[in-house]
Amino acid sequence: MLDLILECSNNKAICLVGNPILIEEMSKYQVAFDSPTASALLLLLKQKTQVIIPKNQTIIECKKYFPETQFKDVLHTATAMEMNAVLVTNDKHFNKM
Repeated sequence: MLDLILECSNNKAICLVGNPILIEEMSKYQVAFDSPTASALLLLLKQKTQVIIPKNQTIIECKKYFPETQFKDVLHTATAMEMNAVLVTNDKHFNKM
């Protein structure tokens, strides 16, 4: 996984896209691991990530596929859809999208 993070952050051909919720989620890991390495990785990812806020219409369309309790996942999906990006996750509930 570390290799993937480093490749994504260092490869100029790769564009990372996210939303403010994703940045918040990544920040939780930095706090949980509380190390200089975690801080450095978070900084790399933040610098590389283009942060957008998805449009309400896209959010409404994505909400159809998720329970109300998974609004963060709705935002991640809407973000990927608007940017025509690949959503990288190991969560199976995204498969229906």
